[in-house]
Amino acid sequence: MIITIDMAGRLVVPKALRERMGLKPGTQIEVEEHNGELTLRPVGPRAVAVERDGRTVLTTGTPTPLLEHVDLLRMIDESRGWPR
Repeated sequence: MIITIDMAGRLVVPKALRERMGLKPGTQIEVEEHNGELTLRPVGPRAVAVERDGRTVLTTGTPTPLLEHVDLLRMIDESRGWPR
């Protein structure tokens, strides 16, 4: 995919790609340069494995909003491709 940098130095991410990636206004993007290439990555909570009560669990460094039960079921169905 080829995009053009505008006069203000901005890149416009095409709508279809924004929708596929879940990018919304205000989304922070991490930019890395390596060997003359740029990598863009949405910033979000990073999961780390920790031991709790003798079990390994994944957690984030920042609190995330709690999910309602119905929202969790919807997310599971969407990941499986099942309509609810």
